[in-house]
Amino acid sequence: MERSPTRREEVAALRAAVDTLEETLFRLRCKMETATTIVSLAQTESERQSALRKVRELEKTKEDLKKQLASLRSRHIAALERWITDAEQTIETLQKETEYLQRKIMTDPLTGELWNQRGWHRLIRLLGDAMNRDFSYRVAELQEASLRLLSREGGSEPRVIVVGMDVDRFKEVNDRFGHATGDAVLRTIGRLLQEYFRRGSDLVARREGAGAAEGDGGGARVGGDEFYVAFKASDIRWVPQRLQEFRRRLREEVGKPVASLEGFGISAGVFDLLEVWRMWVKHHEAALFPSPELRQEGKQKELLAQSLLAFVRFFTPMLTEEEGKGQFVFEVPLGKHLQRIPIPHFANIVEFLRAASKEIRKVILTNQVHSLAPQWWRNFLCRIGTTDHSPADTKEELRQFADAVAGTFEEAVGFYAEKLGKSQDEYLKQFFAEVSKSPHMFTLQEVGVALPSRE
Repeated sequence: MERSPTRREEVAALRAAVDTLEETLFRLRCKMETATTIVSLAQTESERQSALRKVRELEKTKEDLKKQLASLRSRHIAALERWITDAEQTIETLQKETEYLQRKIMTDPLTGELWNQRGWHRLIRLLGDAMNRDFSYRVAELQEASLRLLSREGGSEPRVIVVGMDVDRFKEVNDRFGHATGDAVLRTIGRLLQEYFRRGSDLVARREGAGAAEGDGGGARVGGDEFYVAFKASDIRWVPQRLQEFRRRLREEVGKPVASLEGFGISAGVFDLLEVWRMWVKHHEAALFPSPELRQEGKQKELLAQSLLAFVRFFTPMLTEEEGKGQFVFEVPLGKHLQRIPIPHFANIVEFLRAASKEIRKVILTNQVHSLAPQWWRNFLCRIGTTDHSPADTKEELRQFADAVAGTFEEAVGFYAEKLGKSQDEYLKQFFAEVSKSPHMFTLQEVGVALPSRE
């Protein structure tokens, strides 16, 4: 059976037919010019009449050819339009298939709703780029706002928040209840991340979001029981409450056998770039403003704004191997020289906050807080609205306290400063020296964390 010609073959055949007919018509015109010349040169009436008949025949043939050419051109244009339509449909189909495959290779197959590590890296770079744009376009305003930001009065400035999570006692869940149960727990976490970290325009956790406008962000499972949520927001006061509700709901969803497993829960560190920057400025105040002229309000605002822009520029909570080898610095003019102040690797801080949350939760669940950090414990209870500082009597009370761990930088720094018997300034000196190292050289033990980042 003879196959039908393709759109491309049909267009090519019609184009060739049009070209042939145009060439025939051109030759016909040449013949007509010759015939017309013969008419004018005819010497007898019979010769003239014969030449005129020839011209009329050629005229009729020309009209027929012109009609054929018009028809062929019309068919050629129609074939071209069909070919273009088919090509557009093919391109649209390929684009959809490409987008589907791109989402597929960047989506975690187990949860089906979250990014995987590849998608997470893409998302975090988009959010970092968006934050760079937000601050870079407002340098003059940023200088005016810098002192207000430093004093925590700036609540409307855009910021990127990263929440690093992992599941406590997840290995024991797999060992005791089987990997099918462990997978079900991970799927539940993925679904609840979508549900709980979505509040108005603060966070839209979606796979297909390619932009990074206010509220854009997403959740990711980057391996095993390790999850991240990142979003761009101007108000994060709702995050600790949502985290507490998320933990409580997770226990309800996974069922009593798993939920009753001692120590089961979510450890989560909440990284807020502005909060870390404030602590960094406070600790490096002498280095940032070493001379009287740099302590003048105008110059002080300029340096604060520049340092915040440097923090935003180096915002890379997850680093490739090459990115993690260097050191980020902020340079302060000091006479003819530049004073270089290290900027922490945020990958180290995210890891620290998650590990700190794990240790704090374990200390609370085992009721050891009073002996390790009594002042921190009192402050913690005041923060969550509890006035009774007596030891908890039941495991359920301890679990409620552990659920209230906010995972913030301030909470973790206060805990480890008191645990190590140091002032906050002394601890921050040790802390910033360590987290400014390459992630390949950073160790949690050097900043006081007793537990590894995994259990």
